[in-house]
Amino acid sequence: MPDTWLPDASQRLAAYRRLASVRDASELHTRVDELIDRFGRLPPEAQTLVETLELRVLAIDLGLRKVEQGPAAVKLVLHPQGRLQVDALLPLINAPRSRFRLTPEVALIRPLNRDEQDDPLAATQAILRQLVAAAGAHGGAT
Repeated sequence: MPDTWLPDASQRLAAYRRLASVRDASELHTRVDELIDRFGRLPPEAQTLVETLELRVLAIDLGLRKVEQGPAAVKLVLHPQGRLQVDALLPLINAPRSRFRLTPEVALIRPLNRDEQDDPLAATQAILRQLVAAAGAHGGAT
């Protein structure tokens, strides 16, 4: 967060701590609304931080071990007890023209097309949202 938006270092640190403790989307939106109410519209740097935290919230919701975002693909490492299980993924992986593939190490790989490579953060968010929907449609438990 830029010091031009949040000039006091202790306030900036407190804001980072509050955002870092977020565990779900509702809590994230509450924290962001509090920041906006107190300090005004988010600058681009803070908006990028919020978008990154949205990825974290989605990964927590799915119970993923790890999300790796490279220039050409996104790799999602599944947790054995996570909400996203292989049986929920099979319809998605086996769908015609599916770009998802599952590795023997139980990691889901999704290549990014050229447009997605221009905004990999948004692409990763969209992929995670798609997987949240797939897990929900399959009745995945948390």
